[in-house]
Amino acid sequence: MGRGILTILIVVYIMATGCEGDGGKRVNSIGEDVLKITGEYTILDRSHEALYMEIFLESLYPKGSKLTLSDISVDIGGCTIESSNIGDRGLIFNDIDRSQIVKVIFKFRTPCTPESYILRGESYATYRDTAHKSIYISKEHNISIDTESTIGGSDSSFRLLSMDGDSSIFVGEIERYRLFIYDGNSTEPDGNSIMGESVKLVRIETLDPSKVKFIETSIYRTEYESEVEYLEFKSIEDVDLYVKGGDISGVADIKIEIEYIDSDGQLHTIVERGSIDVLSSDPTALSITSAGVEYEPESRWFKQRFLISATDRYGNIVGGSHKIRVSTMADFRDRDGRGREILFGEESGIERELIADSTTNRAVFKVDRELFNGINPERDFLLLFGDVKASEALGRWDIEPYSSGDTLNLRDSYYGDSHKGLGFAVGHNYIIDNCSGYYREWRVKVDSKNGIYELNGDGESFVELKFPPYLIGKRVALGVNLIGEKRVGEVHFERLNYRVKRPKTIDIERNSSETMKITHLFELDLAEDENIYIYNVDVNCSIELDNVEILSIEKSSRVDGYGDCGEFGERAFIRLEVKLIDLNSSGSIDFRDCHISPFDKF
Repeated sequence: MGRGILTILIVVYIMATGCEGDGGKRVNSIGEDVLKITGEYTILDRSHEALYMEIFLESLYPKGSKLTLSDISVDIGGCTIESSNIGDRGLIFNDIDRSQIVKVIFKFRTPCTPESYILRGESYATYRDTAHKSIYISKEHNISIDTESTIGGSDSSFRLLSMDGDSSIFVGEIERYRLFIYDGNSTEPDGNSIMGESVKLVRIETLDPSKVKFIETSIYRTEYESEVEYLEFKSIEDVDLYVKGGDISGVADIKIEIEYIDSDGQLHTIVERGSIDVLSSDPTALSITSAGVEYEPESRWFKQRFLISATDRYGNIVGGSHKIRVSTMADFRDRDGRGREILFGEESGIERELIADSTTNRAVFKVDRELFNGINPERDFLLLFGDVKASEALGRWDIEPYSSGDTLNLRDSYYGDSHKGLGFAVGHNYIIDNCSGYYREWRVKVDSKNGIYELNGDGESFVELKFPPYLIGKRVALGVNLIGEKRVGEVHFERLNYRVKRPKTIDIERNSSETMKITHLFELDLAEDENIYIYNVDVNCSIELDNVEILSIEKSSRVDGYGDCGEFGERAFIRLEVKLIDLNSSGSIDFRDCHISPFDKF
């Protein structure tokens, strides 16, 4: 073997991706500096023609926020970049992953020693019901090059591979890996291994113990010894070790230190970094987050976006080509003809149980009273919601026509367990305009023709609901189910809302001695030439009076059928009977802080 410096080649995935964040810009009133760069790790090759860099990013957003930084680029001051391996996929910052690493390899057009860099990207932030996009540009950061860490020439190489030839591992699993140490002229570990006496020490350390640890044992067995963060091997050719994926997915950094003797008998030490890609396991839960509502003047309808995310049993976002089916329930079946809905939370006081039959792979839903006599299985369906541990039972269930008053026979195949105490609703995707004169049905539409969406590589999909003004103020349910043999679902209740147009100030001239009746029909706060009323919900305002006494107040009430339609149909209104207190002075009535206040309280 010729003289030179030994290097390490670790064949794993090094992913240069973005991070979900606000990019240092303000998102409404959430905060100022929301993305922090805490440092970087750099290696410059000996010819100064290539640079390896790891940029450490940390989200400063409050809990419950979610940030994405995509289309990342890095400007290196003073150097002309020929190429880089930055990808266009975004990394996610959330409550689980507050910090991320951007890894990139730059190749320079001519030899160069970089001195500083600026990180750029497109940020998308969500927090509660707010969402914001912005361009992120970091401040200029200095690059510190450690000359002792530069990469030299190579006489020998190393590869860390699992026994099936893959470099990745799933969360919670154990895989046997081998660190191959072999002649640099060989492209595969095919017998050209370095003799054991050349390598004096190999030390492997995990830098992300929450993602990867090692098993301290020389043979694989079910009852393995303790999990450790580093292992040492002395005077060896090839190293066998067992790697365990933690409960957090992502790229796990590892460090390998090797002491070896070159052909001249000189002792050398080299330290390099690599990574193991820890993959999420199968999805076991779905989450649904609202992303705000908009009005479309062309159609005079509204649209509201929701972010659907899939996670595994450890809470990791699940990537891959998983598909989901989305259902909407716009109204809930009346259980007794008095407007009381079949909608019960987990603490309803009603005994209820999903009973699984492992022989037929079907299930029934049973309650302790007659609630289901008036349902229509051709149009109505069941939603189950509640404890996420029972997520295999959640979401939409279609109903067989031969159900009874206290039992729903469910049409879907089911391979899960029985569950008690879940919340439930029975209804349909239409709501009736009782006072229209021709019994009109309004529906919620999804932007997918068949209700099917595919999750992206980050385990996410945006779903857009479209609905008419009549549904403003109404509560709807969004049911999502993973498509596949294993049932995973979730239900999200949303009060469709929008701003209320504030009534104009009412001025009363002095000497107006008569009692006056003032009626106002509430409208949505749209453009001046847009007049859309608010239907079958209450509207509350704070009222400021100047020299005016209110004698009586009449407000719109809930309409459950055609017989409840009054003077204004289902339009929300307020009627005041007022008079001046001092006839020698004028008076005024001012409405403030008007907002929709639904009749139902679930």
